[in-house]
Amino acid sequence: MIKSLFMLALGITAHGGAHAAPPVSVAETEKARAAEHFHVGQRDNVETLKRKHLDGVRGYSVHTTIEGGITDGAQRTVRLSNLACNSAVFGLVQLEGAKPFVGKDNAGVFTKFRFRILDDWRAQENRGAPIVHLIMEGGEVEHKGEKVRVENSLAKYKLNGTYVLAAGNKSASKFDHAIYATPPFMEVSSNTIYSAPGATPFSSGTSVAKAKLEVDQALETRKCE
Repeated sequence: MIKSLFMLALGITAHGGAHAAPPVSVAETEKARAAEHFHVGQRDNVETLKRKHLDGVRGYSVHTTIEGGITDGAQRTVRLSNLACNSAVFGLVQLEGAKPFVGKDNAGVFTKFRFRILDDWRAQENRGAPIVHLIMEGGEVEHKGEKVRVENSLAKYKLNGTYVLAAGNKSASKFDHAIYATPPFMEVSSNTIYSAPGATPFSSGTSVAKAKLEVDQALETRKCE
């Protein structure tokens, strides 16, 4: 994960080529909002971290648990329709770029991910721009000549990787056009969804076509309010 985040910061693909998309930038307001949203404070200040990872890099690990599981029947219909009607982003996306950064007043390490929406699964009236920015806790930065790392198993997106992303709500983008969240991790490979443990809307091994069909059926059954 750390290697991929570091390569993203340099704008380099896994094959060593330059990434064509423009670099991701981070505003000062985003640095402040990230520290505020994820409730990082003095204990996570990069100036005072003393803990070290096994390879000697200073930092800490984030252990985020998204409680819940796969629901069936009417509950599943409600859940999928809620995601389609109320999410800031919901659908198939591809990671275009990312930039790790230190939060305001040196509080915490975060990464800003930029995704392009390949297939929007939201209700028609809820669809917006094809680009979404997601800010999460985690990443590796160089701070005053020393590497500092925050490991987060749910922030392991890879450059050009494809995912099903369900994050935020309709008003979540009002802060600098970014979503500050820790969404469930759903990687897509060979048109199949592979979900991490937690409250994901689809079980691991579900095909992308089946997942999208379930969303469409949920919207037909239960319209947006």
